[in-house]
Amino acid sequence: MKAKDLIKLLKKNGFKEKRTPASSHRIYVKNGFPPISVPYHTKDIPIGTLNKILKDAGLK
Repeated sequence: MKAKDLIKLLKKNGFKEKRTPASSHRIYVKNGFPPISVPYHTKDIPIGTLNKILKDAGLK
């Protein structure tokens, strides 16, 4: 999955961009969930990283 697609999925589920501390990561927050850091420097997010992000977001 590409970072753009993951960001769209997070936004669709109520997450909002908090800040972008570096060009390679973007932080998304939602009440009741830990902050989620999305790596934006690769074309495709590795499967393990993607699964962890989805689990933390309550989408898996």
